[in-house]
Amino acid sequence: MSNPNDYNVGWICAVTTEYVAAQAMLDEKHQGPASVATHDNNDYTLGRIGQHNVVIAVLPLGDFANVRVGLMVGIGGGAPSSKHDIRLGDIVVSTSGGGQCAVGGLKAQYIGEGHQLEETINNLIDKKPRLRKTYSRPGASTDRLYKPGVLHPEKDESGCATTCGDDPSNIVPRHERTEDEDNPAIHYGLIASANRLMKDASIRDSLAASKEVLCFEMEAAGLMNHFPCLVIRGICDYSDTHKNKEWQGYAAMTAAAYAKDLLRRIPRNKIEAERKLGEVLDGLQQGVAHLVHKQRHRDSEAILEWLAPVDYAPQQSDYYGRRQPGTASLLKQLAENQPSLPESVTELYQRHRMMRTRPSMDEVRRALHSLAADLSSSRLFIVIDALDECPASNGCRSQFIENVFQVQNTSRANVFATSRNIPEITDKFKKCISLEIHASDHDVRQYLDGHMYRLPAFAKRDQKLQEEIKNGIVLAVKGMFLLAQLHLDALVGKKSPYAVQIALQNLSTGSNAYDDAYRDAMKRIQGQVEDQKVLAMDVLSWITYALRPLTTSQLQHALATEVGHQDLIRGNISDVEDLVSQYFEREQKNWFPNAEYMIATTCVIYLSFNAFESGICRTREKFDDRLRLYRLYDYAASCWGHHARASSTLPQGVLDFLKSYSLIESAHDIDSKDFEGHTPLYHAARIGHEAVVRLLLDKGASVEVQGQSMAALCWAALNGHESVVRLLLDKGASVEVQGQSATPLCWAALNGHESVVRLLLDKGASVEVQGQSATPLCWAARNGHESVVRLLLDKGASVEVQGQSVAALPWAARNGHESVVRLFLDKGASIEAQGQSATPLCWAALNGHESVVRLLLDKGADIEGKSQNIGWTPLSWAAASGHESVIRLLLDKGADIEGKSQNFSRTPLSFAAENGHESVIRLLLDKGADIEAAMRGIEVAVRLLLDKGANAESRKWSQHRAKE
Repeated sequence: MSNPNDYNVGWICAVTTEYVAAQAMLDEKHQGPASVATHDNNDYTLGRIGQHNVVIAVLPLGDFANVRVGLMVGIGGGAPSSKHDIRLGDIVVSTSGGGQCAVGGLKAQYIGEGHQLEETINNLIDKKPRLRKTYSRPGASTDRLYKPGVLHPEKDESGCATTCGDDPSNIVPRHERTEDEDNPAIHYGLIASANRLMKDASIRDSLAASKEVLCFEMEAAGLMNHFPCLVIRGICDYSDTHKNKEWQGYAAMTAAAYAKDLLRRIPRNKIEAERKLGEVLDGLQQGVAHLVHKQRHRDSEAILEWLAPVDYAPQQSDYYGRRQPGTASLLKQLAENQPSLPESVTELYQRHRMMRTRPSMDEVRRALHSLAADLSSSRLFIVIDALDECPASNGCRSQFIENVFQVQNTSRANVFATSRNIPEITDKFKKCISLEIHASDHDVRQYLDGHMYRLPAFAKRDQKLQEEIKNGIVLAVKGMFLLAQLHLDALVGKKSPYAVQIALQNLSTGSNAYDDAYRDAMKRIQGQVEDQKVLAMDVLSWITYALRPLTTSQLQHALATEVGHQDLIRGNISDVEDLVSQYFEREQKNWFPNAEYMIATTCVIYLSFNAFESGICRTREKFDDRLRLYRLYDYAASCWGHHARASSTLPQGVLDFLKSYSLIESAHDIDSKDFEGHTPLYHAARIGHEAVVRLLLDKGASVEVQGQSMAALCWAALNGHESVVRLLLDKGASVEVQGQSATPLCWAALNGHESVVRLLLDKGASVEVQGQSATPLCWAARNGHESVVRLLLDKGASVEVQGQSVAALPWAARNGHESVVRLFLDKGASIEAQGQSATPLCWAALNGHESVVRLLLDKGADIEGKSQNIGWTPLSWAAASGHESVIRLLLDKGADIEGKSQNFSRTPLSFAAENGHESVIRLLLDKGADIEAAMRGIEVAVRLLLDKGANAESRKWSQHRAKE
């Protein structure tokens, strides 16, 4: 009898077909265990595959405590797509679970040499003829991928050839696989597991497109918490109504054959070095307990609460009062899921705690990047819902998206975002997988069914007319719910069936449908009685011109504010719905010409209420009370200046508000700081309101007082407000004042404000001053502002001066600014200048900027020039990132395909294999890359190459071991 402790590989099957295939793959079959626990009802098959003793079972392995590697092998439903040509009999391997190094090595072997899975299966069937009928490969004609709309009749168990037929119009056309293609093919990616069988082609395709699901099955999710394992699935159907039992036996065989190949690649001592799965689960439980303990520690909780007050565990909600930068919330969510608070977050807290200040966006961004980089070995998912609701003013939304993408590049995170179809957003994601979601006709019809009561009485009595209405609207709106509501609204006031039918014939469709529908709605508003018309226009003005989405209560307070009153008229607050429309964003000047004036006036009057005469709140509790009682206070205090600046005339009450020191001077003087450490001068300078800045300065405001570590001059320069910058300088502001470790010249250069840069230089700003380890020239080069770069060079900026980390030329090359790179080279910049320990060519290759790579090579850049920190060549950088076109260019220009890194002597091929860039692996192999080339390096490189398919018994390897 066999000893259970001798078996360290567990192989789980769910159904008999899989169990038979698994047993057939054993090289040697052993006797069963001498005894098992009384509660263990499992059936075990024991044997050997290669060097490994394997236990095969249908349920988790209760009595085999020494198992260290787990495999779940069987059949599943495929999710073919344009990106993944999945067919019956193919194999899908999960990208999570154990054995990933061996998976990568086997993948590289298959790419270079092909596989012999079909031969393995045929040999087994020849030895066991009883398996031939059920487990042989079915004919190719039985592999039909029907289009999603073609459904197999319910309860009809006859074959698809009979029931659904071979009509080409019903079948997705696919090419016949050639001899150069693997058949069956192996796919690597996401396997979706649930408690129901996937039989809906539409849902299948949706999940394949949105989440890149390759396969559906029903067992792995329930098993993982008890038996962590690698999941291997043979494809037996296409996860639709056309379930195909004919392919189940062969699919089970292909998955089992792959698992056998995989086990043969893993040395026995490597499995023995793994922890027992029971110990892994115990360790996970201890880690969770430790995490909970750490996160509940009082000091950590205080820091996280300071970073962002929103608690993401029990609820999803908007940021508290929308006062916290979204980036800080991302940082908090990452930090609170670590066993202990990251050092970067603790340092940020300690730095600001004594001064009672808040971290700047740049500080939060740096901490976020640092933490994300530390998590690069883990799977990180960033989910952004309703991205279109992020304010677009002052470049907020654009900067937020840029920061998220930078985090993604640092950590290889996955980003998922939802948004309305706004060009500014869709352009940022144009290289990403996208899915446009519309309601189905059925959904629209259900909505209309529930709102027929709103029709005129004659229509409610006429069922035929109601059907005409529903059919007409469904046909016109093409899945757009809001348009359906607008079209239905247009029928509410009709006086006869004939008028309804005429309106249905004229329903707007196509790209102008919303414009036409809203134009009609506005005409209906104009036809209302005066009070209702004024109320509607005020509501729409606020919604259209507000700098950020308002809550219902904020809008109610805005509408209840009236000129001449010193407090809120609470009896004037009424219920108002929150409406949004792209149409009003385009047509706002036509419909609401005085909206900015009206909103600014309302904000100023609101801020002038007697309740605010006490000045700033001394405690957070009082501040919370103020926000609760005066819902518009937060918005009015933050945004009144923007609306006042946008108004063609100075809004009513602005000067009186600023002159009334009972409102702003009662706490301290005119430089009393608000909740976030900002002065009135800071607010006015940041939004560029010159008249207000002048008034504050005339009343004695100090130009040097800083808010949240940024002086007013820095903010004016950052946002390009030239007249305000000139005024502050004339009033004595220091041209070299520091704002977040950078001067006004640095900030103006960063955002490309040429006129402000010129003004600051004329006023004596140093062209070589360093801000955050970079000169103004570096800041301008980083964002590709060629005109500012030229101006700084003309004023004497040195192309060779660099900060502590990145020179100007590497910055421009890193971000793909070809014209700026050319300008620097023409001005004599060193083409081999190191920036963050890498040359410009390395940076351009890393980020796939082919035109910049070509330019640098044409100008004489060293094609083998290595980065200082880890010694990678440009070809290695491009291979690690998967930029095939850059790799071809470098190889065509003579790059050494075997160029080794200084650390571990790794080649470009090893970097491509590590990161799963299959097309790059093929390219390098086609160009003659030697898979054995790095074996003369140190142990880490050898282990990596073995995992990627190197031959451990090759002559070179044997000689190398002999030398050791």
